[in-house]
Amino acid sequence: MSIRKIFGSFATIAALALLVSHVNAQHEIHRGMPIIDPDGNDPDLWHPFVDTTAFPHDFQFFAPAEFGEFGNGAEAPTGWFATADRMHIYFSRPRDEPSHTEGDFTWGNRFTVGYMSEEDHGWFAEFWNISGPNVFAVTEAERVNVLNTNDEINTVSQNYVDLRSGGTVTVMDQNPGVPLSDQNNAISGDRRYFIRDSLNAANHTSLEINKSFRWKPLHYGSRIEPFFGFRYMNFQDYWEQDSYSRITDLGVDVGQVPPLTQDPSLLQNERFDQLTSRFDNHMVGGQFGARWYKVKGRWNLSSEIRAFLFSNFQFQRTQLHSELTFYNNTGVDEMPEGVFLNNTITSANATEFVFGGEVRAEAAYELTRDVSVRLGITFSELGRGIGRGNNINRNDQSVTMFGTTFGVDYKR
Repeated sequence: MSIRKIFGSFATIAALALLVSHVNAQHEIHRGMPIIDPDGNDPDLWHPFVDTTAFPHDFQFFAPAEFGEFGNGAEAPTGWFATADRMHIYFSRPRDEPSHTEGDFTWGNRFTVGYMSEEDHGWFAEFWNISGPNVFAVTEAERVNVLNTNDEINTVSQNYVDLRSGGTVTVMDQNPGVPLSDQNNAISGDRRYFIRDSLNAANHTSLEINKSFRWKPLHYGSRIEPFFGFRYMNFQDYWEQDSYSRITDLGVDVGQVPPLTQDPSLLQNERFDQLTSRFDNHMVGGQFGARWYKVKGRWNLSSEIRAFLFSNFQFQRTQLHSELTFYNNTGVDEMPEGVFLNNTITSANATEFVFGGEVRAEAAYELTRDVSVRLGITFSELGRGIGRGNNINRNDQSVTMFGTTFGVDYKR
């Protein structure tokens, strides 16, 4: 084609462009007002596609799982999210316990609910509740009148079986006509004390509220969400030490098991002491941490780390309960001549600082687009400042907790 024909074609196209009316590309659909830059330009005039966030949620929670678009991995979730976990947790024992190098397992629950905006910041709250452990060393001591056959629980009838003959019984109610001090024990079916020595008895709750942020994706698509916030913890420690002894008619305490040289007919009195202490630790303070996660196919791998510092407002309540029982003789069906009860209650309070941290690692498997099941491990350490036992001056102990978790999550 000659140069003259090429210039002629360009001139024709230019003339047609000047004659046609102005045409704009498709405008972006906004949920709010469009943004116009400082120069007065409307970016919608040059944006030919609809904003993917213009449409509301379809609430199809159980739609098939999404594995991302164009091979770039799944998009970061926004909106409301929630998790529910069951925990099997190890608790360390008090430092004053001879077996303090050991620990005990118990069960608990953990719940999280939060919201992440499309601007990659939001809030979330988390609640822990761990009941136990409740571990005691228990011994049994038969009382002076080892059995009261007038108590219906040991009467051979249609509804009850004599426990001392080796049978079993479901205890619905003991004989209301027999005074409590004369009734048989509902567990053993005869007259005995269960002497308890606490090894590890505690309860733990935690509530936290955090402000979170989401950073831009890292290499290979992983993300980090730093957060900071307020946290309240309550750690309640229970301590108990029981003792039982028999007393001669001369008032000599011969202990729980009388010597073989002692005349049993002279052991007509007995004493039961129960010393208990409840130590409440109310911790209030702040924390900061971060969550890392990466999506690979149906798997969402994540880990979290926290550090916190609390003021611990402590309260201790100690009670000594004593029962002194006198008999006229020893043996079955011997009725007490007198029962003397005494309760002494003391209390104290203190304040300590508590520092510690928490580490988690979890793996969630997508069942549907929004619902996943997950497994994980968790470790938490209260480094110092926890009151345990029955001594207010031993209020700077530590607590170690670790174990496994399993549960479900929604859009986490």
